[in-house]
Amino acid sequence: MSDLIGLMRVLDQTDEAELARQVPGVLDVDNLLRALAVNSWMANMDSYPGTANDNLYLYRDVAGRFQYTPWDLNQSFGTYSSKPSCPEMSVEMLLGLDPFAPTCDPLRRPLVVSVLLVPEFREQYSELLRELLDGVLHPDVVLAEMESMRECIREMACQDVLKEYSNEEFESAFERDLPEGDNPVRVPGLGPFVRARDAVIRQILSGE
Repeated sequence: MSDLIGLMRVLDQTDEAELARQVPGVLDVDNLLRALAVNSWMANMDSYPGTANDNLYLYRDVAGRFQYTPWDLNQSFGTYSSKPSCPEMSVEMLLGLDPFAPTCDPLRRPLVVSVLLVPEFREQYSELLRELLDGVLHPDVVLAEMESMRECIREMACQDVLKEYSNEEFESAFERDLPEGDNPVRVPGLGPFVRARDAVIRQILSGE
């Protein structure tokens, strides 16, 4: 517990130079920034950056630094809209989520706000986002992987009598929202979501 309190004290620093000097000694910054970049791309508000209620582990490694470990990503891809912990977040807001402010409450997320306050960490985060967008999170790569996964699970998914959606919705979910239309709490189609997040983040990075 004393180590965790020590981490909180470091993050409570308001001086950017002190943050830049002290944070790497108590936190694996590269690990955090990579996890945050992917979580932001997925617009996953059911997480520490979003609600901060759950879905987070901190592991203290042998070097004495905390490592951020996400957990339970079942409400990713813009599906955590208008929940009690994020009552103002519509699907449109999640699709347009700023990766540099990927939270329901920016005033109470020191692992996000304090780290991105440091210019060198923010620049590293920007570079990680660019690397991901041109690599494993490029729409062509993501959608090809999703299609491969769909092929693997199609038979079992169709046989599942307890699933929340119909077989027809399973097949259409790549390109159509459920339900279709402008419902603010709809489930975004995977294709539209992937393309929207790619476009939004690229546009924001171009202005950085």
